[in-house]
Amino acid sequence: MMEEIELLYYKYGKRSYVWVDESWNIDPKFNYEFSQRMIRSGMKTKWMTFMRADCIVRDHERGILAEQVAAGLSHILIGVERAEDDNLKELDKRFYTGGIAERAIQIMKEHHPEVFIQATFIVGVKNESKDTLKLQVELAKNLDVDFPAFHPITPVPGTPIYDD
Repeated sequence: MMEEIELLYYKYGKRSYVWVDESWNIDPKFNYEFSQRMIRSGMKTKWMTFMRADCIVRDHERGILAEQVAAGLSHILIGVERAEDDNLKELDKRFYTGGIAERAIQIMKEHHPEVFIQATFIVGVKNESKDTLKLQVELAKNLDVDFPAFHPITPVPGTPIYDD
């Protein structure tokens, strides 16, 4: 990965990257080592990626999140998903219950205000109503992120939603 980044950086002059990986921050060892290599390389880059909220909290507590910001993390996409915990459980998003996304966003705001925060929300679930949509919008307003993004649910093959 570093070889590819170095090629893009030195040969093609690319300084910004988007890591499209829904599990970018699952492995704290990878995140720490990647950040350390980027910092040591001296390359001045900016990058954005999707991060799971529970892993943001974990990595903040371990000091890894600060390393990622020092390594160029400048835009983060956090899946808030839904305002209601019961919807999260139905969607098999158990890692997102209990206000973990709100906590992750607060950590970013307090400790890394230079990072652009984009929160993503799922709309169009089976039991969607005007009231549940209002809850989504209210949560987005209360979180006060840089960019709230509302995406229709996408039934992916192999998931319970797809089977339904």
